[in-house]
Amino acid sequence: LWERAGDLFSEVEQFKAAIDAYIRGECWEKARDLVRGPARQFRDLVERAHRESLARSGDAAGMAATGETDSALEMFASQGKWDRVFDLASKAGPAVYANYAFRFARPALERGRAGEIVATFARYGAPAVAAELPFYDRLVRALFGGTLARHESDETLVAARDVMYK
Repeated sequence: LWERAGDLFSEVEQFKAAIDAYIRGECWEKARDLVRGPARQFRDLVERAHRESLARSGDAAGMAATGETDSALEMFASQGKWDRVFDLASKAGPAVYANYAFRFARPALERGRAGEIVATFARYGAPAVAAELPFYDRLVRALFGGTLARHESDETLVAARDVMYK
């Protein structure tokens, strides 16, 4: 319905009305085709509406694809999709990666999941942040001291050694 309305408005060169109809119907390709042609002045309107639609629907992958990295990272983190967070954050730069790495790692350590932290750091790198040295101290103590060390697999301990020497 909205797509057909957009097509009709476009045929009579009512481009703003056509774009509004395409936006309402979430016909993003049709709206983009129009702003690539005779309705260039509405490009920002279409892109903003598309980003807002992705945000409302929780489409973090779509947000990342449109270049909205910060929003996508927050969505992935709130959804608990940490592998997606780390993939995207590691491409966004060391400071961004470090922020999300420790947002994941602090609660994981509190829950006794040191092995998950080591696996993540082994895969994506351990952020070198001087302010986080107390965290690394707690992580090492959790891995090698007390009863937790008896619960970690040999692979986890080997990975921890490799992470510490990088």
